[in-house]
Amino acid sequence: MSVTSREVRLVARPVGEPKPGDFSLAESTVADPGPGQVLVRNDWMSVDPYMRGRMNDGASYVPPFRLGEAMEGGAVGTVTASGSDAVPVGATVLHMGGWREYALLDADA
Repeated sequence: MSVTSREVRLVARPVGEPKPGDFSLAESTVADPGPGQVLVRNDWMSVDPYMRGRMNDGASYVPPFRLGEAMEGGAVGTVTASGSDAVPVGATVLHMGGWREYALLDADA
């Protein structure tokens, strides 16, 4: 059964210090994991200094965040459903699925 997940999206490129209006909180539907995938409920999300640079639309060692999409970044979460024998339900995982409650991920990542 799919789940509804809240996610933080960048909706405007900040000028100077980021403001609340540069972000939005949105809901999305996350599908059940297929073969080789896991559904993760995020417990912790990273806020790193490099993320400010990704809010700009310019050349960098990592691509800029895409406007209107969930922000990417490190997260630690718990597997709530699994389509992989290698990653069981209840496992704690580290991933780059970002600022969202639930992430559908490839188990080999």
